[in-house]
Amino acid sequence: MCSLEKKPEKFLIDPSGTVAGRFRPRTEPEAAELVAAIEAALPA
Repeated sequence: MCSLEKKPEKFLIDPSGTVAGRFRPRTEPEAAELVAAIEAALPA
């Protein structure tokens, strides 16, 4: 069985197409942990 919430979760996909992060539905777009994950996944 799938462990996804009923509400849409946020997935961060890195440039190679791999899931680099998974965030709860209530995670705000400007949340520090989401911003940090995005910045870490960006190519140098």
